[in-house]
Amino acid sequence: MGNNPGLIVSGRDYTVVEVSGRPAAHLDDFTGTTDFVLSGDGESHVIPGVGATTADGVRFHQKDPQLHGRDVRVWNISESAAGEFVARHDAAI
Repeated sequence: MGNNPGLIVSGRDYTVVEVSGRPAAHLDDFTGTTDFVLSGDGESHVIPGVGATTADGVRFHQKDPQLHGRDVRVWNISESAAGEFVARHDAAI
């Protein structure tokens, strides 16, 4: 499984494959300190960090363990109409 955060494209939805090592069942699965795996363009990325509930879903602060937990990106996680969980990094956040 890849973990190349340099290949993330802002403004597009990525499908969440799992959270905390299992399929996501609820948006609450993304809150607190956890990690999730997203898939896009034939690659997968492990995203560690901390999530908090918002009116629109979960706002997730991606952390870099090699930089002493410094924020790398902010993700918005929501549930699609099809019942899948998607994550979107918006550079303007």
